Amino acid sequence: MSIMHTARMITTLAILLVAGRETAFALDKVIVVLRHADDTTLVPAGPERPSDPNYPKSYWHSVNPNWPNYPRQYTLVKNGGTIPATLDGSTISVQKFGLSEAGANAAKQLALKLPAFLVSKNSSPITRAITKTPIPTVGIADPTPNPFDTLWPMIKSGGPFPSAKLLLIKQNLAGGIVDTGLVNLIIQNALLPTDGSTLLLWDKRGLWGDNSSSLDSRSVLSQLGSQWGSANRDYIKRVGVPLRCATIYIFRPNNILKIYSFDYLMGTFTSRT
Repeated sequence: MSIMHTARMITTLAILLVAGRETAFALDKVIVVLRHADDTTLVPAGPERPSDPNYPKSYWHSVNPNWPNYPRQYTLVKNGGTIPATLDGSTISVQKFGLSEAGANAAKQLALKLPAFLVSKNSSPITRAITKTPIPTVGIADPTPNPFDTLWPMIKSGGPFPSAKLLLIKQNLAGGIVDTGLVNLIIQNALLPTDGSTLLLWDKRGLWGDNSSSLDSRSVLSQLGSQWGSANRDYIKRVGVPLRCATIYIFRPNNILKIYSFDYLMGTFTSRT
């Protein structure tokens, strides 16, 4: 039995236990926030990169044989934060691959380890995934693929959360550092679905801000930290700037925030204080 199959069985079992009330407690719906994994380092063209220096090596084809097309249903969130009931597409095409080899391996390891970790922390499985759209649009020919590529191993067919509703946020900063679609989801307390937890993959600027030593009040973490209480915002500032695919924020009910470090080489999670 594969590790990924075991992860899906753990997720399914958690859902069945809650649905059948065979457990002494209900799993919490949580918001899991994470910065994308390490970026691509440009290398000379070779047999696996025939003309494009960003062409992914064979290890990514093992994750997505269809690259650069990702077979996945998705919905584009409106700039006002509205989530349409209809789908916007079933295939996502990206312009380039966004992760380094280390980043791709970290994303794959997180997909293997996160489901059991969430269950161990009394958290519901992921049923909604939110990230920046990697799809080119008018005026934005080369959007960053890094958050989406980090998310992909978790939501692909065969991943631990293949049925999670994928919400893509269109680029529209409107003078800020976070796209307005996500800003309005936060303001409206609409990040969570009714049936499980949310996984939010984003970039450093939107999560934290431009200055690594100072949390920007406009950032995702600052806004969520303020909603969860000033003590949690101070906790975020104390832990410091999120590291790539290594700092995991779990926003729980009753204004509880837990921050963990993820070591993809060891496959372990360590609580931060």
